[in-house]
Amino acid sequence: MYVETIFCENMGPIAKAVIKAGFTPEGNPKPIVLVGKNGSGKSIMLSNVVDALHEIGDQAFSNITKKSHNGHKYLKIASGSQIRVGKTSLCGFVSFIDENKKRLEYIYTWGGITNNDVKSSFNSIGLPPPVIRIDSDSGKAVTNDVERVRKAFRSSVLTYFPAYRYELPDWLGEGYAFAQERKYDERHYKDELDCRIIVSR
Repeated sequence: MYVETIFCENMGPIAKAVIKAGFTPEGNPKPIVLVGKNGSGKSIMLSNVVDALHEIGDQAFSNITKKSHNGHKYLKIASGSQIRVGKTSLCGFVSFIDENKKRLEYIYTWGGITNNDVKSSFNSIGLPPPVIRIDSDSGKAVTNDVERVRKAFRSSVLTYFPAYRYELPDWLGEGYAFAQERKYDERHYKDELDCRIIVSR
């Protein structure tokens, strides 16, 4: 299973961005490299891919997402705080191609986006619109095909190395391990400042 398309609109610093993966004539994926300044949205784009893997995989496997008494805990929390300044809605989309060249899709919207809005936005940049449909004006939807998902995940290698940071992203759901496991080698920080530079009242 390979990433086919990553689409973000009005998400954090990103006005609109599309990554359409390239493939060799043999069908092997070409590398995707994200380059940009700090705060330009690279991690946001990757967060959509990682969340897509969690949300798609959750329908077929019981140990992909963290569990609670109300169901699974979301890796990426849907929130209006992620909307680009000056805008009222956002949309994120990721599609994967399985070994049979069929798409597995994920869409994440917030702020009154309709299926027609999504279709119009995709048409404006020459992308085929998603097959999946959103049921409400905010939330997530994924391809619903347990057998295809199970086969794709079992036959593929899925790896994610989280970026450890001083400040965790606001979209990160509670209980995800990499949020708690930031370990630093104290030898590199022996000259730490014992007080904060900025203290809020």
